[in-house]
Amino acid sequence: MAYSSANAQQSGLAWLKLLGSSGIEHSPGFVAHPNGDYYLALTFNAPIVLPSSTDTLQPMGGEDGLLARYTAEGSLVATIQLASKGHVSITDLVLHNNNIVLSGGFQDSLILIKEGNEQLALHTEQYLNGYLLEFSPNAQLIRAVNPMEDAVYAAVNHLGSNSGGLFAAAYMQSDTSAQIKNVMLGWDDQQTSLTLMKPASTHKILGINPYRQTDKVFYGTFRDTLVYGQDTLIAKAGTDACLGVLDELDQPLALLGFGSYQNTEAIAATQYLNHLWVAINFSDTLFLPNHDTIVSSGSNDILIAGFDSLMNLNHQFRITGVFAENADELFVQGNEMFVFSNVASPVIRIYHNDSLQLEVNQNNMHGNATLFSINNLLQSNFVWMTQHDWSSSITGLHKFNSTETIISGVFTDKLIIDSLQYDAIGNSDVFFLRVSDACISKFKSNYLTIPFCEGDSVYLPHLQRNDQGGYDYNPALEHGIYITQPTGIMMENWLECGCLAKDSIVFMFADDLEQKMMTSHNKSQIYLANTQINLTIDYCGECAIQQLLTADISPNPFKHNSNLNISVSESGVLSYTLYSSLGVPLSQVVGRQIEPGTYHFNLPLHTHTSGTYLVKVLFIGKEHSLKREIKLIKR
Repeated sequence: MAYSSANAQQSGLAWLKLLGSSGIEHSPGFVAHPNGDYYLALTFNAPIVLPSSTDTLQPMGGEDGLLARYTAEGSLVATIQLASKGHVSITDLVLHNNNIVLSGGFQDSLILIKEGNEQLALHTEQYLNGYLLEFSPNAQLIRAVNPMEDAVYAAVNHLGSNSGGLFAAAYMQSDTSAQIKNVMLGWDDQQTSLTLMKPASTHKILGINPYRQTDKVFYGTFRDTLVYGQDTLIAKAGTDACLGVLDELDQPLALLGFGSYQNTEAIAATQYLNHLWVAINFSDTLFLPNHDTIVSSGSNDILIAGFDSLMNLNHQFRITGVFAENADELFVQGNEMFVFSNVASPVIRIYHNDSLQLEVNQNNMHGNATLFSINNLLQSNFVWMTQHDWSSSITGLHKFNSTETIISGVFTDKLIIDSLQYDAIGNSDVFFLRVSDACISKFKSNYLTIPFCEGDSVYLPHLQRNDQGGYDYNPALEHGIYITQPTGIMMENWLECGCLAKDSIVFMFADDLEQKMMTSHNKSQIYLANTQINLTIDYCGECAIQQLLTADISPNPFKHNSNLNISVSESGVLSYTLYSSLGVPLSQVVGRQIEPGTYHFNLPLHTHTSGTYLVKVLFIGKEHSLKREIKLIKR
């Protein structure tokens, strides 16, 4: 689908920067400095053309790293290239004592290139070694450390920082025959070298973060048996997740395991609301430390688990769908905890302790990068979602001020911001943008009311005004019409024939008396500025899929009891929710696998007062996802 600048007004997007080549290998995100600048890191394996510049960066070896310094207005101030004749990776970056610290691995020599000048930072005679680089705010190298220089194979893969110093998760192979071990590193601010802690085991440490005032928490995966301190974990079958807490002397305080029959990983951890939160990606059945179990609804689900100071599991937020949902990171700022994730199911549901809190629709089975948040009232919220044709991830977030947010991430094909399409330069690109919170491009399904921001417009192609004050559809027209300053858009619901009545649309303006009714037909599109939605308007005539799902309620209206009657002509997954007139869920069936046939469900309304209720039905078949909305009246 082609987009042009005529389709939207970019009132919500302050700026957007893309960095790409034939392949951006990885980006750990960015850090925000108190001086107002932002430092973005990535690795690349082919030439990069810098934004707003004709400069091209050439990798010296197979893969190089890049640290780019931006202003709050999106201007690129400086770049530092981390080069090697072999391979350089950047795995993480943190802000520590107002300096920027990078971690990763390198082969041969680690060379810094800035403004055409080269500086040798480190050298190794081994196959691969790790590094820590510390830069001042003006991007000057302060110190470079190779913490495991005697190891034949090593790298630093995650950083953490608190008032006590800097610490990191790393891995190393001490000689050619030894097994690769995971270690934790500590860097005292009074020292210029790293102190090697005791090896944690042969499991994989994915991260290490500060916890409470002096403690640390590490997380990752393990196979077979994991022993740390006095605790022992035994894996269920494949790869299990682990979470450990260390005191200020790096002695183990707790070790928790999350098991499954396939693969499970603890991908992130943070402290929020006096709890330790960990993000777990899991498939099939997840066995929790409190002996509860959770069954995945699809090929992969997300669990955000909250533990109190005694390591009691108090809160479970589950992000689930019929396909694969994966968490990437947890991030706390202000009064909210943000969940970076990639979601692929048509409908994403978030449960808090088994209670449904949120449903979000999305349209890319390969996965959209998505931001969810959990506030201090333990209410989950949908924040932002990319729109594209392949996979993407969010790597960084920072609240720029009370009304704007800066976000970074990686996408592989197309990125749509403010209804405008940006194509990837290579196999994957890094995006870096500043956007208004009020216009943060929330993706909403086409049957909901969609809020607009000041300056937004709706563009309908191939429409012209007629003598009766309405609008006619003419596919030969090259132009269309703009509807400006609306406060919302309301779509009609599904009709009894099984088709969506998208041919009737009501535009609601700031003045309630100024409403316009329009009729459109096949193959029209609506472009909503400052959202990421392209709606196709289909005329509801003969519908090839209308017989796949029929749903009705009888009796309706009713006095005492009523039934939801559903018939399907193919196998699939059925979900439905009963809502009160205020939109409060009263009961539901979620993710029930059904075969062709007719089903009857009793609606438990005998104890409720008279009034209007709503039933929303979703059926996901082999090729179609069908929805029905039915009003129910109790006398």
